[in-house]
Amino acid sequence: MVIFCGKSSYEAIERARRPLLGRTRIHVVEYDEFLVAKHREAFEKQRKLLMKNAFHGKKRIPFRKNYSARLFMIWNEKINFLHRAASENPFNTKLFLFADIALLRKLSAEEMASGRFKKWPNAQKLAEAPHDKMLLFRVDPFKKKWSRCRRQRCLPYFRPYYNKIIAGSMGGTQDAIQRFHTEYYAMLAYFLQTKRWAGQEQQIIDAVCLINSDMCYIVVAPRGRSQGRSSFFHSLDYFMPP
Repeated sequence: MVIFCGKSSYEAIERARRPLLGRTRIHVVEYDEFLVAKHREAFEKQRKLLMKNAFHGKKRIPFRKNYSARLFMIWNEKINFLHRAASENPFNTKLFLFADIALLRKLSAEEMASGRFKKWPNAQKLAEAPHDKMLLFRVDPFKKKWSRCRRQRCLPYFRPYYNKIIAGSMGGTQDAIQRFHTEYYAMLAYFLQTKRWAGQEQQIIDAVCLINSDMCYIVVAPRGRSQGRSSFFHSLDYFMPP
């Protein structure tokens, strides 16, 4: 396991992983060390525009007070965290899976204590994905009219909270992650340059998959709730060992 955290979290994480430190690498990374740190000012501008409802068109959506430039940076750094772990490859593995700590919010105490979760993720499920593609999860299908989009200029304007791809878990081989990493950060730069909403990583991933469908292996989350969780947490159940 490769963990990325801030200084304030290091001791708690190190203590929790102490029995398994031989299979753990913990990287302390501060905000100014992020790959997306160069976009911090742009993310701050996005937060201010979001407060003014600038990205919603005629539909007004309440501003979420916890949204900040730092949070946008964390979300947009996810792909780079995965890329760093795959490039470092400290345990000489072929497949890599990113898991957002937020996934654990919906685990029950029984699930946390169960032997099943201790074996999460199910390596066989990850291996089922084509090794030349990035494994991703989708809540809702893209609109049919978007399927012909192969260039940036024909991309729709994604609104905040309008997410098709779930970013709690994603993974693949080193090569698949490298390709996706390149496309993702080029797309992020384009979104910021054209003043599109770029605070959430899901919209960037949506755009990358629309234009580069050949590099994405997308698992569709079933509608409804599973184990009391919404479909946004489908990857948690998908990778749960039998």
